[in-house]
Amino acid sequence: MHELWPGGWGYKIFRSSSYYLLGLAYEKKQNFAEAEAAIQKCLELKPDFSEAHISLGAVYEEMGNPDKAEEEYKKAYAIDNSFNASFRLAMLYYNQNKLDLALE
Repeated sequence: MHELWPGGWGYKIFRSSSYYLLGLAYEKKQNFAEAEAAIQKCLELKPDFSEAHISLGAVYEEMGNPDKAEEEYKKAYAIDNSFNASFRLAMLYYNQNKLDLALE
């Protein structure tokens, strides 16, 4: 049986979720630099967390960095073929008038 505290896999999941929620709170307050840092910390602990990649992509969009946003949406889609990642990526392309890519 895996230990839950401290340092076991359960603790790692708890910490990653905490950083993710902190990042969402910073994003809501439009403190994008802090949101980016918190979500990146989450992803250091749980790199296969698709929703965290999507949230980080949204933060990058808000920061005016569509290339990094695209990268995060693609990572999220590669993890679990998330509809949300696909939709965000299509909208990013649409907003950049890259209509051929948006339709893929």
